[in-house]
Amino acid sequence: MNSHEKRLAAKDAMTPSTGANLIGVDDFEEPGHELYLIGRYPTVEAAEAAQKRRKIAEPDEVTYVYAAEHEQA
Repeated sequence: MNSHEKRLAAKDAMTPSTGANLIGVDDFEEPGHELYLIGRYPTVEAAEAAQKRRKIAEPDEVTYVYAAEHEQA
């Protein structure tokens, strides 16, 4: 598996089947291991609100909201 495939597999593993996850990125990790779970939320809106709060507390941290397929806008 190449680096790109490892990253896609990690993204798929962090994408929930329901609700939304707030995910952090550690650029210093090996491909496929860069993502870490910050929190699970029942809705995309709740995850985005948490992301905004996290940005205030950790302004240099890169975060993403991964939503269940049926939750995405």
